[in-house]
This record gives sequence, C-alpha cells and structure tokens, in this order.
Amino acid sequence: PLPGREIAYTFTNRGSAGLTLRPWRWARLAYRFIADSRENASFDGRRLAYGNSAVLTLTPIANLTFTASYARRDLDNQADVILAPSAARVTSRQWGTEDVVVSQLAYDFGLAGQRWQTGWNVYWVRVKEHLRPRLEADLGQRTRFDLDRIDAGAFLTWVHPWIEPSLEVRRVEYTEPNLARNDYAATIVMVKLTRRFGTSAAAAR
Repeated sequence: PLPGREIAYTFTNRGSAGLTLRPWRWARLAYRFIADSRENASFDGRRLAYGNSAVLTLTPIANLTFTASYARRDLDNQADVILAPSAARVTSRQWGTEDVVVSQLAYDFGLAGQRWQTGWNVYWVRVKEHLRPRLEADLGQRTRFDLDRIDAGAFLTWVHPWIEPSLEVRRVEYTEPNLARNDYAATIVMVKLTRRFGTSAAAAR
C-alpha cells in the first residue's frame, strides 16, 4: 500500500469570518465566508475552496418561521495522476462552482379546535465544473460536469396528542446537460402516521 503521505493532504490552512445582523426582533441576517487550502507537494496536490453563505430568518407573526439561504462554493483542485497502461504522469484538475438555495417555511395554527402544522421546503442545487483530463474511454470529449436539481415539497400535519396524520407532496427534478440519460423527474406523495410516546405525548395534551 502507498504511504499515507502519498495520498493525503498534509498541509492545511483554514479560515472563516462572519457577521450577523438583527435589525428587528423578528428578522435576522447572517453572512459567513470560509476559505480552505490543502496541499501535498509529493504528488503536486492542491485543493482550494472558497465559500460564501447568507441566511435570512423571519418570524413576522407567532408560530411562523421563514428561512431562506444561499451558499456558493468556488473550488480549484489539482493533483498528479498516473494513467494506465502507459504509466504516464499527468496533472488532473477539477475546477468550478457550486450554488445551493434553500427556502423553508413552518407555521403552527389552530383550526376547528385542533392544532395543525403546515409549510414547505425547497432545495435548488446547481453545479458547474470542469474536469481534466478525460478519464472515461467511452464518453467522447466530455470534460464538463453540470447538474441542476430541484427538490420541493409541502406538508400538512394534524398535531394530535397520540397519533399525528401527515400528508406531504414532493417534486424532484434532476438534469445533467452533458449526460442527459441521467435525467429524471418524480412526484412523490407520502401519507405518514406518527405515534407519540412518553413525555412528549403527555406534554402535547
């Protein structure tokens, strides 16, 4: 087996900074920056990543919480690899961006003398990356890896002291522009029954 120093990044630098603002009691905005650098000169390995994220949280009325966030990561990785069967040493590089958007809402309310919970959650991911060299022998000159994924759903729950019926509907769409045979879309409907035990059930009464 290869020594650990030949396959691991032995030199690491990390740093982060952030800021949180709360202009009103019901609103909060947070920002964070992260930088990560890892290296190993034995195989000319280097990993650079920079991340930016922002989160907005709103609670405009009692029992309602809305959260929206955006995160972006820029990366640039490289390392020497040996290609078979010639055993030629070449530089492999991966660089690009990753974007993630998340939105969530949760609301507890009363109706017809009962307690209910409703809300939604939406996740969107976009990746745009370049890969070099081409390692797959049967995929032409493909040197990009791009994808888009959307996962969104809404739910309604009857908050009962002993059994909580819940209905959730989700929609998932996944696309890879450079490899369309991996694309898919699905609509998912879930009905769940949650049974409470112990102190949690007693507290809900």
